[in-house]
Amino acid sequence: MTVHQYGGPMPRPLKFAIGGLVFQVLANGLVGLLLLGLSDGDDDSGVLGAIGGITLFLALVLAICAALVPRRLRWVRVTVTVIEGLAVLNGIVALFSGSVPGLLGIVLAIAILRAFNSPEGKAWFTV
Repeated sequence: MTVHQYGGPMPRPLKFAIGGLVFQVLANGLVGLLLLGLSDGDDDSGVLGAIGGITLFLALVLAICAALVPRRLRWVRVTVTVIEGLAVLNGIVALFSGSVPGLLGIVLAIAILRAFNSPEGKAWFTV
């Protein structure tokens, strides 16, 4: 497909990527809330609170990006690419720490990155 064909419907890979973003928003939101709940204000739990706050912030940013994909705003693709790149790095660190479930996060982030940075995805955001 060429760039000129994207005056029409959203490419299928981007639709699936939005589904992946929604999953990440829900998972990150839940984890962020749990981490904030575990931090009871002690100095030792301040790190948990900070991580929980950052996780909730990233969930909010991804939710906004997922909602704005149909508007074809270029900064949405860039923002998602940066956050998903960080998610891949985080998953790799988790794997080296012995957390095999981190593999799911890596796979999902790579799938979203591929959709947003495919020729069709790039064309969608450049029209």
